[in-house]
Amino acid sequence: MKKLLILILAALPVMAVDGTMLSMVMPGAKAVAGGDANRVLASPAGQFLLSQMNLESGHFKEMMTLTGFDPRRDVREILIVSNINPANAAVSNTQPKQDDGLLVVRGTFDLSRLTSLAGTAGASLTTYKNYPVLNQKDSQWVAFPTGFAVAGTTAQVKAALDRLQSGASPDAALAAKIADVSSRFDVWMMAEGFSLPAVPQGANQMIGQTLQGIEATTGGIKFGADVVFTMEALTRSPADATALTDVLRFVASMAQSAKPDAPGIALFNTLQASTNGRTASFTMSLPQTEFERMVKPKVRIAAVR
Repeated sequence: MKKLLILILAALPVMAVDGTMLSMVMPGAKAVAGGDANRVLASPAGQFLLSQMNLESGHFKEMMTLTGFDPRRDVREILIVSNINPANAAVSNTQPKQDDGLLVVRGTFDLSRLTSLAGTAGASLTTYKNYPVLNQKDSQWVAFPTGFAVAGTTAQVKAALDRLQSGASPDAALAAKIADVSSRFDVWMMAEGFSLPAVPQGANQMIGQTLQGIEATTGGIKFGADVVFTMEALTRSPADATALTDVLRFVASMAQSAKPDAPGIALFNTLQASTNGRTASFTMSLPQTEFERMVKPKVRIAAVR
């Protein structure tokens, strides 16, 4: 069943949230990401990503035939939640545990087909509080409340269904933040702290010290004639915010000097950085043609897998 989930997720062009989805978010969530499938699929970038994935052939077509699930038609929204602080995970150099995350998708699902296919992967159909659940031997659950799919470990999915059935209201502060960021971006994320997977050689210490000053980050992508990337970081002090903008300009300069013609480097040419008290804001953009050049090799590799 893991392979089934991976194929479905790989076909999704996005990662915009309704109240039912929010009600399933665990209290104290440290990182949340999501997106509006309709908005992304209607954009030139979304159409390009779909064309590169070639969903009409190979494993994707076979999987869509077997499951009756077509991500282009059947997905409305997606929400990924974690109770792990990404900055802490980066500092401790550990990977998030399986029980740290929850995936919620709003859409249309053919449960009978999914059940039949999951059975070949060792999963069985059960129920929890009258919600249909595909139960896998490694303690992974996929539940199907009407109009939704909820995936994670048994404990996390049970807790999400408990919150859903009880009619519990989502955390007001978290819901307000999600409403704000999802209204501004087509694909978005918000998290406590910040983690950077790779930094230029020789700059690690300076960048690491600066990142420690970040208390929370919000970011997203807006698709249109240009693809616009935005990040906002709340830091410990105005001085930390200024230091962060200086570091990003430094990193951008290094990247431009090292590989001036590499796909995506044009992004750094458009960097706009500013501060407002403790908040540092960054915006970069790419024309559609440059966006296609940047993502094309990666999309093809993902489609082949």
